[in-house]
Amino acid sequence: MLAKKNRVSSHNVNEIFKKGKFLNTENLTFKFFFPSGLIKSQISCIVPKSVVSGAVKRNKQRRMLYRILKSHFNDFPAGLMGALMYKKYTTDKVTLEKEVVSILNKLK
Repeated sequence: MLAKKNRVSSHNVNEIFKKGKFLNTENLTFKFFFPSGLIKSQISCIVPKSVVSGAVKRNKQRRMLYRILKSHFNDFPAGLMGALMYKKYTTDKVTLEKEVVSILNKLK
């Protein structure tokens, strides 16, 4: 899990959806923007009910994505506020990690 200071609050997630740009991969969508005054990056993971209906599976997928993000968090640009969302259900950690890396490459 990412530290709470590195995650976006629910109030700011609404702001991301209103103002943000997005990047798509096969299984993930990344909505983001660069607000003024933010020094460190903040990223949250979202698994919609439309992708996984059970809360236990949704939380498991979210935790898995946070573990992947933790290993790549320092590679994200400073001052970024974003939300990483599932589009399709997948349990393959290697595929998700490749998609996070491809999102990082598109950001640079």
